[in-house]
Amino acid sequence: MGQVMMEDSMQQVFQAETVELLEKMTTIFLDLEADPGKQQDFINELFRIAHNIKGSSGMMTLEDLKELMHELENVFNWVRSNRFELDMNHIAMILQIVTDVHSYIETINGWEDSSSLNEWK
Repeated sequence: MGQVMMEDSMQQVFQAETVELLEKMTTIFLDLEADPGKQQDFINELFRIAHNIKGSSGMMTLEDLKELMHELENVFNWVRSNRFELDMNHIAMILQIVTDVHSYIETINGWEDSSSLNEWK
């Protein structure tokens, strides 16, 4: 019984922290929609958010989410190193990814079905 309660507690903490990070990411991208030229101002924080979600997803054995966040880390790293610049289409696409991840995380008993994430990898 104690193991189940701990797993439930870990799941709740993971959900709460991930939702908070996704909301922060959304706020940043909405700001970037208004002024795409500020990418360098926010890119380190976006990278950190993706990195944190990737790490906690790995701990929760959510491999598809972990892989997707790794891909976002790569994109953010390219922006950080001036090898890539996000345009409005990229920003809109990443906002849709964030929405899909948020929906996936909120589905407490549906983590086995990660098909909504696979289209982004």
